[in-house]
This record gives sequence, C-alpha cells and structure tokens, in this order.
Amino acid sequence: MVGNKLIDNQTLVKRMHRHQHLENAALAEKLKTGVLDLELMRDAGLCTDACADCAVVSVRFSAITFNRLTKTKEPVFDVHNSSGNYIGSYFASAFKSLAF
Repeated sequence: MVGNKLIDNQTLVKRMHRHQHLENAALAEKLKTGVLDLELMRDAGLCTDACADCAVVSVRFSAITFNRLTKTKEPVFDVHNSSGNYIGSYFASAFKSLAF
C-alpha cells in the first residue's frame, strides 16, 4: 500500500517473485516450506487475517495453472500455518522462497 492506496496490477507483477526452476509438478510436489511475501500481499490488499502474522508456512503442491497477471503457468500451493490451520492457496510468485 502506498499511503492509503493499493498498488496497481503492473506494480504487483513487477514485485512478484519468479521461481523459474519450478517448471514441473514433480519438483513442486517436493516443496514443504515457504516464506510468503506479506509486505507485497498487504500492499496489494491480498493479505487476509489468517496469514497476516505468518510469513513462514508449510506448503503442499496443488496444481500448475495459468496466472493471468504474469501471463505464465506457475505452481499453486495450499498453505497452512505452524498450527496446521489452512490459510489459503497461493501462486508460487507470492513466496519470497520455497524449500524442500
């Protein structure tokens, strides 16, 4: 958020994270942990109460699908907090990092 204004889609796309190494489901399925970019999500108005205080999360590969903002196919992950509660599903580009 810039002042009280949410960032526009063009700015959002520029700030999204690229994970080119995640081109296939076989690799994405192995990932277990991620660090959400909460600052980016807040600035875009996409941060829910469920994820507001939880940057480090567990991830489970869900699908590879088309991201209309980046115009690329990328993995989507189901995300759970440290208590195991479901937070939501996020494209790989919402994560600062993803790990095995």
